[in-house]
Amino acid sequence: MTTTGPALLIGVPAFFSSNTDDRLRLREPDRGSKKRGNMRTLIGNTIVGLILLFLTNLSLADDIPIDIITVVICAIVGVLGWALVLILHLLGIAF
Repeated sequence: MTTTGPALLIGVPAFFSSNTDDRLRLREPDRGSKKRGNMRTLIGNTIVGLILLFLTNLSLADDIPIDIITVVICAIVGVLGWALVLILHLLGIAF
């Protein structure tokens, strides 16, 4: 027997292993961890936005009303929502 015979027999089962679908791109890649990372980012951004709203109301701008509108803006948009509420309040446009 030549050396290509056993090597060929060893290579064939390896080609038809469970990773064949991955090699041939038949299966979607696992993106579960990426989705969890995005969800953690959204939740963290929401929490930081709300904390900044309350801390800003305590120290920087006492008269920012903490009502349902400002809380929802900071909860949905996060830190950018807090900055929007603060800028609009300091310019006297809203809140």
